[in-house]
Parts: sequence; C-alpha cells; structure tokens
Amino acid sequence: MLCFASMADPRPANPARLLMFQLLPILAFLLVDALVEDPAWAIGAALLLVGAQAALDIRRTRRLDPLVLVDVLLIGGLAAGSLLTDDERFFKLKPAILEGLMVPYLAFLALAPARIIEGYFRRALGGLEFPAAALPLLRRLLLWMAALVLVHAGLVVVAALHASRAAWGWISGPGFYALLLPLVVWVLIQRRRLRRAARPTRLRAGSPPPARP
Repeated sequence: MLCFASMADPRPANPARLLMFQLLPILAFLLVDALVEDPAWAIGAALLLVGAQAALDIRRTRRLDPLVLVDVLLIGGLAAGSLLTDDERFFKLKPAILEGLMVPYLAFLALAPARIIEGYFRRALGGLEFPAAALPLLRRLLLWMAALVLVHAGLVVVAALHASRAAWGWISGPGFYALLLPLVVWVLIQRRRLRRAARPTRLRAGSPPPARP
C-alpha cells in the first residue's frame, strides 16, 4: 500500500538526495535538445524521466516522499506552462524554485535544537546513534549547503533568463556539483581532523591500567 512519508517514518525526507534527483531530467533535456530543434520534445523527455524516477522510487520504498512529490508537481506544472505558452523559461526556472524551497529546509536543520537534528539524522542513518561530537561540524555543513544552494539558485535564474539552453543546462546540472566540490574537500579535511583528535582518546581508553608498585 502506498503511503506518504512523515516525521514518524524511519527515514526522513532527504533534501540532498532530491537535489541529486533533478540532475537526470536536466541531462535528458540537453540530450534531446541536441537531437531535436523543437524544445517541446526536450521538455517532454525531462517530464517523462521525472515520472519514471518517481515511479521507481515509490516501487522501491513503498511510500511517496513529500519532497519527491513537490519535485514532480513542480516540473509537471512548469513544463505544462512552457508547452502551453511556448516559453521554455518556465521549465528552466524549475531547479531554482526547488532549490529555493530547500534553502529554508537546510537552514532550519542547521539552526534547530540538538535533539531535533540528532533525531533527524538518527532516522536517516537507520537508527544508528548520532555522535554528539559531530554536531558543530554538521551545523556548519548544513549552513554552507544552504548558502551554496542559494547561490546556485540565483545562477540558474540568471541562466534561465539570459543564457543559452546549453549554458543553462550545464549551470543547472554539473554546475551544482562544481559548487559543492570545495565543500566536499572541506568536509573530508574536517572528518580527518576529528578522527585524529579521537585517536588519542581511544588509545587512552584502551590502554592497560598502570601497574601498582
């Protein structure tokens, strides 16, 4: 039976996964647009791919993630607007609108009380205990993510209104990952520092007690 995801579900909505979810329709748009002159075919291909992605996600999880539903409704409505008005800018603005919705979501997670963040990521990790020492790093990571998503949304708007289809496609898709690359490097460095800081503690905890005279 199909159901909607909720806060009580074991796995909460994942905004990062949704941002990855939108890459394939953009690539489908670019591929079909390179083969066919009429942009309606490219928009239709992206719309069909989003529907297929949503169907596969429902079949795999037996539930409908609210964020996936928002994504499907957005691309469906904006694609229909582009086809009806013969103006592809409606469709091109979809990634920026979705990312605009993600920014307050990420900011809320970053600024929420510790118990909310820990509960969210405990469910996201399948019940594994969330390390309290990682909380400050996680807050900074979420804030940086929110800032980068906001910057990318602005770039998508500019590209949708003023750039070519190819430029918009590269900015909307691979451009997002290019913006994330410095953040990924920073996360790896911070993770390595945390492991180094925790190593002496583990050694002290595992060392035998000193011999008594």
